[in-house]
Amino acid sequence: MPTVEADLEPARRYGRAPLIPRYLWRWIGPLLGGLTAIVVAGGFLTAGETGPRQFERRIMDAVDSAHVSRRLMRLGMQFGAPRFFAAIVIALALWAAVRQSWPELIACASVPAAVLIVEQVLKPIVGRHYVNDVLCYPSGTATGVAAWTTLTWLLAMPAVRSEGLRLSLAICLAALAALTAFSTVGYHAHYPLDAVAGFATGIGIVLGWAAVIDLFTGAHRDRSLSRDAMPSDAA
Repeated sequence: MPTVEADLEPARRYGRAPLIPRYLWRWIGPLLGGLTAIVVAGGFLTAGETGPRQFERRIMDAVDSAHVSRRLMRLGMQFGAPRFFAAIVIALALWAAVRQSWPELIACASVPAAVLIVEQVLKPIVGRHYVNDVLCYPSGTATGVAAWTTLTWLLAMPAVRSEGLRLSLAICLAALAALTAFSTVGYHAHYPLDAVAGFATGIGIVLGWAAVIDLFTGAHRDRSLSRDAMPSDAA
């Protein structure tokens, strides 16, 4: 009997397979609202400021006193380095092209777009400066890594058949993005609120753009197509 994965192949080619798994789709509105609220609240709190708030200073002192390996933090920063970032985006685009899925290919644009929105829109609007007078809210590095890890998760879900592996992949990618956000603080490149907002912005923009694509294609109208269904569910 044909598997669910095989049934999804024609749907991918003609843009009818959903980017966002069905179980997440029902929560996408509240999730995007919560991520937006985090970014907006932090922006209001730090608008036009230079230097950390008192609670941020305590967090930064705690990070410094924790003696976290500099090598580990350096690794976290490398995940958001320009060359690595560009390589990941190209790899994701090639993966979508090989699968002949134009929605997935268009979704890849959300990753560089997330960083562009942060650098060109959000940072100037909020106007928060680090001690070296560089705009810092939200963190572009944390945004970029949260964006590409989120898209990687979305594109990988249909190819991972085991629920345990799906959960493991989600945890690993989330930990990787969190490590980068933590590293921006540990490396004294950003304040804690910058890192949290960057993390939320990257996830929110990718999920939001994927949701727009799914609405445009009407992917969730056809209940027989589910990117999160297991092959064993197929009759």
